[in-house]
Amino acid sequence: MVRSGHKASGPLLDVLHPHGQQIGNAISKQRMTHWIVNVITLAYQAQGVPCPLSLGEWRPFLFLPFFLMFLLAITANSILLYLIKSQKSLHSPMYVLIGVMAVLDLIMPMFFVPNMLLSLLFSLSEISLTGCLIQMFGLHFIGTFQSTLLFWMALDRYFAICRPLHYHKCMEIPNFLKFFVFAPAIRNGLLMVTMVSLAGRLSFCLTNVIDHCFCEHMALVQLACGDISINNIVGLLQL
Repeated sequence: MVRSGHKASGPLLDVLHPHGQQIGNAISKQRMTHWIVNVITLAYQAQGVPCPLSLGEWRPFLFLPFFLMFLLAITANSILLYLIKSQKSLHSPMYVLIGVMAVLDLIMPMFFVPNMLLSLLFSLSEISLTGCLIQMFGLHFIGTFQSTLLFWMALDRYFAICRPLHYHKCMEIPNFLKFFVFAPAIRNGLLMVTMVSLAGRLSFCLTNVIDHCFCEHMALVQLACGDISINNIVGLLQL
């Protein structure tokens, strides 16, 4: 936070320069902008109610339930992947898609849950802007595959019910890799790089508090004090 001592130069500047007050305000604003750009505070909130920041000494007690849920999710998805891989009867397109969903559910929490658990345990709520952008890229890059996955699951059921004679030809592994893995990866990668680059070029001068436990695109963009219309459009395209 900007210390009160930074504002002491205002009266002195008033004496030395006719526009000293304006210069002093500009200096204070520049210092505050530098602080906001380099440090982002994650204010953990649920349904608009501040959670860990207002709980004080109770924050470490939230570590255990969230950690157990994290372990449960990791264990359940790992068992599911093992069963699909080990059972040859499950090597069909639909079960492969379910396995891909388990992989996405394994990877996505890795980007923010460890940081959230450390924050609860040691009362840490700050993240650098660079770390915030990296976290945002990972979350949105993995998240965009979920909509693609749902599309492929619907397409799988369509061919199985309406085109059963062409099912195996249309849903074979080479086609799956070509249209589900490579094409969406290129598309999502380009969109995410564009989105993160635009967010990183914004000027932040209002506040540095994000009301989430992770760096989400729109939450970060809302902290900017300039025009964010392009960021909003790119954010909608990644859906």
